[in-house]
Amino acid sequence: MINKISLFVLVLLAGFGSLLWYLFYNETGVNTEEQASIVLQKIEEVEKLMLVEGTFAEIYTYQQDEKIFFDLWPIEKKVIVLIKAKANVGYDLSKVEFEIDKELQQVIIPKLAKEIILIESDIQYYDIEQSQFYPLTGKDLTTINQRATELIKQQVLISQLPTIAQERLPIVLG
Repeated sequence: MINKISLFVLVLLAGFGSLLWYLFYNETGVNTEEQASIVLQKIEEVEKLMLVEGTFAEIYTYQQDEKIFFDLWPIEKKVIVLIKAKANVGYDLSKVEFEIDKELQQVIIPKLAKEIILIESDIQYYDIEQSQFYPLTGKDLTTINQRATELIKQQVLISQLPTIAQERLPIVLG
């Protein structure tokens, strides 16, 4: 009789354990919902001519430290970011002044407008270290994205891309 009771208790515990495992560790019960609303805000005709494209890669490290409890306990958040970017340099043709010499059949550009730079970046986050008390926020991620794009733009300006675009404009307008 004791063997039957202990076997019953053992089967009952195994069944209860299986039920707990199913409820807490089985991922089939995961419910994910997503919603998106995409609205086309504006269609605009543009007269932009992209003349040169450069590909850039950057590794950017963002680290922010804070000390709490009277500067006794340091906490930090740190992210290593890989940025792959394509930068296009060109001109807004509506702002470029040019004259046409019909006798020589040439386009003359007396004053060149400032070049425009369009950057398309792919940002990937690696090695995210953060404290439970000092987590990365949406504002931090926005700051990281803006700063990374700024650094790419600075690199574009010191590269040869603006010079190449300036040299190519008369050839393209030909």
